[in-house]
Amino acid sequence: MSIAQRCGTAAEALLRSYAAVLFCDSPRVGAWFMLVTWCSPRAAAAGLIALACSALWARLFTISSAGAPHLLNGLLAGLFMGAFYPFDWKLVAWLAGASLFTTLCAHWFAALLWRAGKLPVLSLPFVLACWFGVLASPWRHAVSNLRDPFGAAGFLVPVATEGFFASLGWLFLVPYPLAGALLFAGLLVASRYLALLALAGYAAGQAALWLSGSSGADLYGFNYMLAAMGLGGIYAVPSRIGFAVAVAGG
Repeated sequence: MSIAQRCGTAAEALLRSYAAVLFCDSPRVGAWFMLVTWCSPRAAAAGLIALACSALWARLFTISSAGAPHLLNGLLAGLFMGAFYPFDWKLVAWLAGASLFTTLCAHWFAALLWRAGKLPVLSLPFVLACWFGVLASPWRHAVSNLRDPFGAAGFLVPVATEGFFASLGWLFLVPYPLAGALLFAGLLVASRYLALLALAGYAAGQAALWLSGSSGADLYGFNYMLAAMGLGGIYAVPSRIGFAVAVAGG
């Protein structure tokens, strides 16, 4: 394989990692998602650095996990840390460490969970890495660049859908309605059924909050979508029963 082919294969794997955040596999959709992350430049840059570090760690330790969960978890950890901490050499060092942690954890947990019950590792390494990072962080006051860069352009998104799109944007640390709408457009191109599940899961989660007397929160609404998409679109055969399970998950 030539150097150009190797670079192309590596780039495709990195782009698929962006797509995998929403259970997609297309590198073109991944490229679209990557572009949308630059609505928060610091988060986008940190995510890309952590993703590249994860790929390098995996090559160093000769890790080749099916579905590349180490890349997905490294990307998510980078996006999170980049969004909430100042971008300097200390952050880059933390990104290298976090990507090493997620790479090794993804490899270990993938084997352990599969033997235990054929369970997918999903984003568990990312969650653990961020918990440890927050607890051990030398920064006492995290900063955030999560300020809507679209300004007046926000009118392009109907008010009734702002909560849904902002929640979707949180998955890539771009919690802006217009950014979420752009992500949803990419999801529609990848899979209309997954897009429908995202809508149904979010609606079910918000309805559950309303029925329990709680107020909706865009900050964690993406969990409803992920539960529905994973259960109904990935881990169950698309059907009426599968859709019902997805809604129940949301």
